[in-house]
Amino acid sequence: MKQQPVIGGITVIGTALSILLIMVVMMAYELQIMPLSPENCRDRLLIGRAVCVQSDDGQSASPMSVSYAHTLYDSLPHVEAVSYVEQYQSNVEVSKLDDFPIDAYKRGVDDVFWRIFDFTFLYGRPFNEAEVASELNVAIITEKIAREVFGTADAVGKEVIINAVPHNVVGVVKDVSTLANNSYAQVFLPSVPPTSWGGMGDFFGTCEALLLVDDMDNVDEIRAAVKNRI
Repeated sequence: MKQQPVIGGITVIGTALSILLIMVVMMAYELQIMPLSPENCRDRLLIGRAVCVQSDDGQSASPMSVSYAHTLYDSLPHVEAVSYVEQYQSNVEVSKLDDFPIDAYKRGVDDVFWRIFDFTFLYGRPFNEAEVASELNVAIITEKIAREVFGTADAVGKEVIINAVPHNVVGVVKDVSTLANNSYAQVFLPSVPPTSWGGMGDFFGTCEALLLVDDMDNVDEIRAAVKNRI
């Protein structure tokens, strides 16, 4: 350091930056797998994301249709709860009546979704089974969206316009971090759109399955049961 202070200083700074980069990478990796509200169940969560269909013409892969997801994942051994949700968040316009809309991320979920993830409800309640089955025009929104649209977090009972369709707000939840990629959204609706992809409509759609297992030691048995159904 005394003989060549510039080179010595660069060496020390470079070493420090290298260690810092490794720490950042490891922290980013840990945040993807460690329990993180509302995904405190990550250590017991399995996810059925997609299906691949192979034929003489080649192979295709996609998220599943709702019906095929139910075929694969209903009533599996060692699974405490299964939620069928829309795999990707989609962009929607949200506003109150006769007001300028704002952009938000929407996701279709079912009633079990709220039992798997521990969302903090500031006001209202989660969807119930009847609302999901009938696909009622109800919505759960985050605190940020409630404040931007209505000027207050207490938006339960108010009418929100989502892509020009009126919905009744039944719940307001605490904002979700984008790091919680399995549960993140700003607007939640009680349905998973039944999308058909050409001739593969029986298999392909927009759905993924979230499985809460009783013990991760039973994962091999659960996977074997799913493979048998396939």
